[in-house]
Amino acid sequence: SLYVHRPSVTDPSTAPDGDDSFYVLSPVPHLGHNAADWATMTEPYRDRMADMLERRLLPGFRDRITTEVTFTPETFRDRYLSPFGAGFSLEPRILQSAWFRPHNISEEVQGLYLCGAGTHPGAGVPGVISTAEITANLIQAPSVRVTDQRQPMAAE
Repeated sequence: SLYVHRPSVTDPSTAPDGDDSFYVLSPVPHLGHNAADWATMTEPYRDRMADMLERRLLPGFRDRITTEVTFTPETFRDRYLSPFGAGFSLEPRILQSAWFRPHNISEEVQGLYLCGAGTHPGAGVPGVISTAEITANLIQAPSVRVTDQRQPMAAE
């Protein structure tokens, strides 16, 4: 499956006049599960994505590309220091989703607040914005904190 976003519809500044911009995402395993050789695999995989877009959604898509940038798990690992090159932090498995993600208040370190793609409620722009808002509210309103889930730190 592919996720396709066309930001130039709502923000014309993302493309030159008369052109469009697209963001196309194809979920792939992170580097911890997949020993893929992205140096040799990137171009053929990109071509398969372009073929699929042309067949199913955007006839002539490939011929109209003027500029493109490709990201692989190696990009996320090397440029963004994401462990295993995971583009969305924790794997999208049921026990690593929503409430099961690390909470916004650390359960191990008192006074440590967490936000980002790897924390509750989840990854993606809406999830990261939500986690930032939740964490900001927790910091600003200490009486709202859920402290009964935290275990006391063990003495060393």
